[in-house]
Amino acid sequence: MKKITIFILIAVFLATPLSGCKNDSLAMNDNGEIAVGELKQSFEDGTYYAHNSYCNDEGYICAMKTIVKNGLITQIIFDYIDCNGLRYSNISNSEMQNDIQYFKTTVKNLCTNVLANQDYANVRNMANDKISKDFLALIALLFPQMQQGNTETVVLNQAEAYTAISDRDYYGFYSMLTVEYISDKINLISFSLIDSSGSSVSSSDIPDEALPKESQYTYAGIIKMINTIPSDKETLYKQPASNEWSFLYSMYNSLTYDIQIKHKAANINIEIIL
Repeated sequence: MKKITIFILIAVFLATPLSGCKNDSLAMNDNGEIAVGELKQSFEDGTYYAHNSYCNDEGYICAMKTIVKNGLITQIIFDYIDCNGLRYSNISNSEMQNDIQYFKTTVKNLCTNVLANQDYANVRNMANDKISKDFLALIALLFPQMQQGNTETVVLNQAEAYTAISDRDYYGFYSMLTVEYISDKINLISFSLIDSSGSSVSSSDIPDEALPKESQYTYAGIIKMINTIPSDKETLYKQPASNEWSFLYSMYNSLTYDIQIKHKAANINIEIIL
């Protein structure tokens, strides 16, 4: 393959091009330009978009935009966007500035690597945290699109886990529910009682007065039944299998409301936001 001397101006997730960014592993000048090395593939000119289908546990979707000009990827924008269309990188909260700055630095390094190499192979080795993994999932989706010139927005149906925790009860326990969805389908249910240290509670930890005097079901058996994925894989609410253990079902069902509020489809126009 022939090595070319064209330079690409980095414009990562910010609205304006980055300047003065530094990465010693790449040939970058003071104007934020990167020398593109040996080309392994070519791309079709156009603007390409990808995003998650549902918000994550924090209320954000991952979104990406890439631009190809003259057969080269010239711009990558990656950000988290909440249900109101607010970009994570634009949040002005002093208590979150360290986290946001870490996000920006991580994304800049990821984008720089892809732009310099016109490939995302090296990003696989960099994907050791959530930000990098989210970036990798979307850039991997967009590469075939850019190669084929397909500018239709790509939606990623990946697993998203949501967690809800109750207030502490009379006996000092908390109920915790984690539900993993793939699109609208329930992929995992994990309900348990936990103590103040976060450890799961067993029947021996529960005071005798709180346990049913007579029941055909054990505490462990009821927990297992609650954690069984429903046949339709969509309904979280469950009727008590035993009146004696209805208090556990009440704890579980009360947390399902919080989960359902978190599990929102990404009904925002990323083409306008990015």
